[in-house]
Amino acid sequence: MFTPINLSRLLALLWAGLIFHLSSQSLLDVPLLFPGQDKLFHVVAFGTLGFLVLGGTRPAGSVYPYGKLLAAVLLVAVYGILDEYHQSFVPGRSADPLDVVADVAGGVVGVWLMAYVYRKLN
Repeated sequence: MFTPINLSRLLALLWAGLIFHLSSQSLLDVPLLFPGQDKLFHVVAFGTLGFLVLGGTRPAGSVYPYGKLLAAVLLVAVYGILDEYHQSFVPGRSADPLDVVADVAGGVVGVWLMAYVYRKLN
């Protein structure tokens, strides 16, 4: 049966695949609009991933248990670390610890947002 939880899981996997694909590119043709723009991209990308990952878990009543919040953030953090490690092998790319910080921050925001929206709707 296709449920919102299953849809969120599928979207999380597809989104993770898109992140992997983009980080596999030697050069992304994105105009620089302001300093630190890449960190904002990381926050948004991994925030979306965190939102979808938590949405792919079953809440307890009208809230998500603390353990599931933490597990979702940790999963996004591990994926961010692996993404940076992967980029260290891509010509023209490098691993940046500050990108991991932005990934984790995005994961926290995305997980918090999903928990907040779910709590307000239920």
